[in-house]
Amino acid sequence: MLFSFLKIILLLFMATTAQAAQWAKVTSDKAVIYADQQRIAPIGFIKKGKKIRVGEVVRNNGTVLPIAVQGKVAYINIEDLDISYSQKVLDSPAQRLAQKAKEKSHENRFALTYNGMATTLNTSEGDESVLLNGGGVRGYIIDLKKRKTWRMSLDFVTTTINSYGLDISSLTAEFAKNIIQTGPYDFHVYAGASVIPYAQFSREDDFKQNGYGAGVSAGLEMIFKFNDTIGLHFDGNYQYNQLYFPLRDEVLDDLGITEFEPSLHGFKFSAAISFNYL
Repeated sequence: MLFSFLKIILLLFMATTAQAAQWAKVTSDKAVIYADQQRIAPIGFIKKGKKIRVGEVVRNNGTVLPIAVQGKVAYINIEDLDISYSQKVLDSPAQRLAQKAKEKSHENRFALTYNGMATTLNTSEGDESVLLNGGGVRGYIIDLKKRKTWRMSLDFVTTTINSYGLDISSLTAEFAKNIIQTGPYDFHVYAGASVIPYAQFSREDDFKQNGYGAGVSAGLEMIFKFNDTIGLHFDGNYQYNQLYFPLRDEVLDDLGITEFEPSLHGFKFSAAISFNYL
């Protein structure tokens, strides 16, 4: 009866010790484990650097802490342990969560661009190789976690073909996916579509005719980030644009054509400098 009572008391003590356990790291070369609080009967040792669970209530005038060994209570010297490790174990997940909360999930950029497009102008009269130049502005909404980007560009390009002039303003929406990220360099593939709300076809002072159109594009962009604020962008894509110019009858007669609906297809290159504004 007495033995059973003592066994119950011991089990309750061990349960209490387990509930009030803390993490510790062994700092001595060999931390001796004792069977008793007075450290008379050593039963083994633990090597340096080992992470162990010990009780929080000190024993023997603050010199030892309880430790469970094979279901039994033993004791280890406090001076052989780094008790502060317990706090580090608790702090690390909290710090990681705090750091994760601080990490940006999105980034917005505004860019100024220079554009050049080497293309073929297709008309009913034949093909003409042309080079369009211009500039524009571009906005980026970047999902940093999913590594995807939405681009919106407003561009203006122009060219002169003999005595004819061609001006094109386009609004383009594109979706980009980050495929490679190494150091400050990012590489994106993208594709999108554009509307051309305004285009102008002219010949010196003879006539000016406004038009409109639409197009599609796909390409590759490289981004070099100097820092979190400023980035340098280079990209190239293939574009196809269809234009429509409702020319007046007298202009059609003068040009000797029945309609003017040219298409542009070729490679467009751009360089841009961007600024992170959020």
